[in-house]
Amino acid sequence: HLSHAFNKETGVSLKEYLTELRINAAKSLLKNSNLNITEIALSVGFSDGNYFSGVFKKRTGLSPLAYKKKHGNA
Repeated sequence: HLSHAFNKETGVSLKEYLTELRINAAKSLLKNSNLNITEIALSVGFSDGNYFSGVFKKRTGLSPLAYKKKHGNA
């Protein structure tokens, strides 16, 4: 019921919204921390680093490592 109500109200599925939040949190960690990719994946709610990398690349066009190299200061 919650997922349906959320989708009706926002036009976005709850899963999609949560994934977007997780990717944004990962971007921040990639830019500002020395955590490795697996640690970042786990800290933002992904249980698998490889799955996280695939989702991240699909959403941003860059792998997490490439994103860190391009935008990070760590």
